[in-house]
Amino acid sequence: MSAIFGIIRFDGVEADARGVSRMGATMRHRAPDGIEIATLGPVCFGYGRMRVQREDIFDAQPLSDDRGDVTLVVEGRLDNREALAASLAIDVAALRDMPDSALVLAAYKHWGADFAEHLLGDFAFALWDARARKLVLGRDHMGQRHLLFHRSEHFLAFASEIKALWALEDVPRAMSDDATMRRLLVLRDPNAPDTLFQGIEGLRGGERMTVGLDGSIDRLRYWTPHAAPEHEGKDEAYYIAAYRAVLGEAVACRVRRLERRSALHMSGGFDSSAVAGLAGPVLREQGRTILGIASVMPEDKRGQQPRDARPMVEHCARDMPHLDVHYLTREGIEPFGGLDEALPRLDGPASTVHYVYVEAARIARRHDIRQMMDGHGGDYTLNPRESGAVPRLLMQGDLRGYVREVAALRRRFGAQLLPLLRQHLRQMLDPLIRRAKIRLGRSVRTASMARFLQPGAIDAAVAAHLVTRDEFGLDTGVAIETRGRIARLLDRVSGQVAYAAMDMAAWTEGLVVTRPFHDKRVVELALAIPESLYFKDGRNRYLACRALADIYPPEFQDRPFHNDHRIPDIAAALASAAPDLIARAERLPDELVDRDALIAALDPDRPWGQPKGLALDVLLVADYRRWFERRNSP
Repeated sequence: MSAIFGIIRFDGVEADARGVSRMGATMRHRAPDGIEIATLGPVCFGYGRMRVQREDIFDAQPLSDDRGDVTLVVEGRLDNREALAASLAIDVAALRDMPDSALVLAAYKHWGADFAEHLLGDFAFALWDARARKLVLGRDHMGQRHLLFHRSEHFLAFASEIKALWALEDVPRAMSDDATMRRLLVLRDPNAPDTLFQGIEGLRGGERMTVGLDGSIDRLRYWTPHAAPEHEGKDEAYYIAAYRAVLGEAVACRVRRLERRSALHMSGGFDSSAVAGLAGPVLREQGRTILGIASVMPEDKRGQQPRDARPMVEHCARDMPHLDVHYLTREGIEPFGGLDEALPRLDGPASTVHYVYVEAARIARRHDIRQMMDGHGGDYTLNPRESGAVPRLLMQGDLRGYVREVAALRRRFGAQLLPLLRQHLRQMLDPLIRRAKIRLGRSVRTASMARFLQPGAIDAAVAAHLVTRDEFGLDTGVAIETRGRIARLLDRVSGQVAYAAMDMAAWTEGLVVTRPFHDKRVVELALAIPESLYFKDGRNRYLACRALADIYPPEFQDRPFHNDHRIPDIAAALASAAPDLIARAERLPDELVDRDALIAALDPDRPWGQPKGLALDVLLVADYRRWFERRNSP
């Protein structure tokens, strides 16, 4: 992870290097190895260097070609260096000492504006073509690296983080009322504004944007999630082999060329454990380990929480000699302690599991690590949690298959027949009920946070056509329509502009975040896998269990369906934090939030459940807004 930032002016004035230097100063956590600035007339580029891959030692950005016609800054990691070198006639000896930035520059010189389609990896770039008089910005396919921008009448500024844009005097420092309301009313919003801030936009994953000196902008999505044709229509044996090969290579690319070892945020689930296991071959060859960081219950409280990751992580540590595990517990930590000090660094509301990500990042930093991986994305790519597979068999008329899977569920997990039949009946009726509700004009969404907002604020948002009442809450879809839900979710994830608080928590500690399950190759395989392989033989994550049978600990083959929680004693954690959370709620202005409803939901005597979780989410958004407006008021 490095930092890229800069400005292009449309008014004939030379770009101001001092302003760009201020942008870089806000991202020093991304630049432990120095910051460089290059002024190119109407354009000024900045690059904050952090060496992560071995070849980064040869990097010298901003980088220009021999004639000075093209200058670029790029941050990220290329995974197809050898293929690019072959296409660009670069020999093996030259490639060995060539940074990724030089390959990106050569790719642009060879393919022109379409060059990003030939890159594979995590990246964001800015490129100034002096002869064409245009700036080209871009992001990798799934948007693992970020690029935000502000456009005014006279200039466009871009940066890896929002706070860098605010270093320029002409960029507004104000939250968007409209964006905030949609964030509070619509969960997993496919039409979410780019950011919560006025005048701050960004590129989507797989997007390229060209900016002319006249202020013209041309935006193009060069890639969107889809099934790769070479993976479609194959048999089970093919998908087992492809799962192992594609995910294995996605993991290997993220550890193979590292200057230092990587960390891995482990949840004890199928996804992060797959990453841990598949890193093994490369790490053993290099004589290295990976630092697994797991949020668990303390040793003396083992077995007190059913969703504690400790047992499964311990199984992984037992069977994966390259895995060096650090157990993170809540002992001595207030879940939301130090939140006010953290907010200036987060560029948005904190996560509901804020302390877990912050403490994990600090542990990695103490071990002199610069990269953090996790298993995020597994649930909606290769390892869907398929709750509707068995009733779908019945709806498709496959009675024999249905009986076989019910028998397997009873054999593996001791499931009782009558409750299973009731559950499957509900899932089969769900599509009919949803269609009837839609015809009657009733909402089919759930988990609404509207209960914690002032009715007047909601009415105003609806009257302004900012949101419709049918959008409130979360559209969970139909359990038996898994493929469609996955495709829609991947479209939303790849199109996200703003970064998550969990990423920001790692960045501020000098860590790059990369996700193997968000690899373009993984996504293109995942969308080709037939639903029949999501769940089979009574096993959720069937394909993972088959493909990684020799990597997962044997206990994974018959483990329950649920994921372990990032905070295993979440109820106790929120009870201990309740006084602080309620005090924060009491400080909120009452034009937006129903403080009484919020405080009632956060009462420590109330059990943990969806209402309390939603109330916490509302509180963190509203509390950030209160802090931000107080900090930036005239």
